[in-house]
Amino acid sequence: NLQVMGDAGELYHPGQFLTAAERFDLGISIDRMVLRKVAHKISLLKSSQPDLRLSINLTEQFMNDGNMIEYLHEMIREFDIDAGMLFIEISEPVILQNMSRICQLSEEIAKLGCHLILDEIGVGFSDFHFLSPLSIRSVKISGDLIRNIHIPANHDYLISLCRTCHDQGISVTAKFVEDWLLLDKLRDIGLDFAQGFAIGKPLESLDKSIFGS
Repeated sequence: NLQVMGDAGELYHPGQFLTAAERFDLGISIDRMVLRKVAHKISLLKSSQPDLRLSINLTEQFMNDGNMIEYLHEMIREFDIDAGMLFIEISEPVILQNMSRICQLSEEIAKLGCHLILDEIGVGFSDFHFLSPLSIRSVKISGDLIRNIHIPANHDYLISLCRTCHDQGISVTAKFVEDWLLLDKLRDIGLDFAQGFAIGKPLESLDKSIFGS
């Protein structure tokens, strides 16, 4: 989780920092920097950790950049990495606003060998027809939906979503699982994976020899 130190020593969290960065058209530059560091990190760890998978969230600006696929391909070649180790996450709001673009993008990403994850999926979708034309491996459920799983409508929604995803070979991950008692309930519903404080807290990589300059 990226945090930026302000002039007065105040920490700015990712949501604040990235919103300001996109307002000043810095989103694409930051995405390219992060993607390059991730590719570098994979190249350093691929021999010792052949099952390594790294997932990154990219901004809407980068998704709409006509050179995105070319840049991804360039990073894969430059660092000689297995594209299958790289997972790219796109959030629900971006999907809703750019459905035709995301359909095209998912095909191009799949051709490279990378994997696409739909992030922050929630009750914004009343049905799941949007999944069919997309070349995706996984979806991640909104934390708000998981926190309110006790509401019958949310519970039923998750059951239907899991059934549809599994029929299409798509795995389902619950986000913000902060109570380990939820795990059995999520397993019974059909979710495949969980992430959150109940599983483990996020760690920052401070090893410059791994993260690069």
